[in-house]
Amino acid sequence: MKTKLILAILLTVMSVAVFAKGNTEVVYDSTSVFKVFYTGKAPANVKISIFNAKGKKIFSETIKSKEGFVRPYNMNDMAEGTYKFEINDGNGVEVYEFDYSLPKVANNVNMKVQKMNENKFFLMLSTTEKTTVEIKIVNDEGTEVYKTTEELTSQFSQIFNLNAVDSKEYTFSIYADNKLIKSTSL
Repeated sequence: MKTKLILAILLTVMSVAVFAKGNTEVVYDSTSVFKVFYTGKAPANVKISIFNAKGKKIFSETIKSKEGFVRPYNMNDMAEGTYKFEINDGNGVEVYEFDYSLPKVANNVNMKVQKMNENKFFLMLSTTEKTTVEIKIVNDEGTEVYKTTEELTSQFSQIFNLNAVDSKEYTFSIYADNKLIKSTSL
């Protein structure tokens, strides 16, 4: 009986990740949405910043809190990787680091992006079923530098020469039915 109870608790913990410290709790339920729960005893300006794996701030906002709030953050358009939430209420900073992976979708599209040289990339896509995909490339400032739609029947490949774009990093994203299915940053 005790073993079954421990197993049930472990399964519950595996399906929902909760990070809690001080006045803040961050909940991630594997649907690309993170929720920040903040409780305070006095009004505060709470600054929430999100950083990518390279330490670059990708989002920041300040929320005026009377005694607390719940704020969802949709990560659906973000590439897989390690992200950090930093929550500062003026009385201290709480930091939460997590590994984000894209939610699984029914589409069976495989993607590989290979860097050929400084600004030249080779994109390969494959699928086992006929699928229409949208290919987007954004630079390190989040500006879209390329977008097209392709009909996949088995394999697709293309070389991208991005010499005209000034960027240290590019994110290649594949969408099907307006949902992000694969993303990688180089």
